[in-house]
Amino acid sequence: MKKSDVVAHYGTASRAAEAMGVTKASFSQWPEEMPQLRAYQVEILTGGQLMAEEGGRHLLTGKSVRDTEVKIKGKKFRVETNGQELAIQFIGQSTTGWLRIDLADTSMTIYNGNCYLDTGAMLFGPIDNAASKQICGLIAPWIAPFVNQAMEAQV
Repeated sequence: MKKSDVVAHYGTASRAAEAMGVTKASFSQWPEEMPQLRAYQVEILTGGQLMAEEGGRHLLTGKSVRDTEVKIKGKKFRVETNGQELAIQFIGQSTTGWLRIDLADTSMTIYNGNCYLDTGAMLFGPIDNAASKQICGLIAPWIAPFVNQAMEAQV
């Protein structure tokens, strides 16, 4: 994410800094390529209007999305988000349907030492640590380091 895009979105560097909870002096010292965690913060603050990482065009809403492939119980799934929705697709011989979920209803849950993706309607899992970290990175990248610490503490 470019700092100039953030300034353009908010109108001025002062408003951008204020929205992010930092001083204008601090904001002005950042490089043109925004620090990764700050870019994720802006993505959330703008409701996905500015995306932390540019991706391709996908099935969600035609917006740029972040995506990854994960294995859950030996099966491959594609998981993507546009900042407002989360989509999950089984990758098999026939990949036709997507499960779409409002991102606000989505969380990661640790139960009996296993991690599950909680969609508000169903649980996916148990999910191994590598897949959990990938999914968490899509759902809430700014908290991924804390989730990684919590999962490592479970071991």
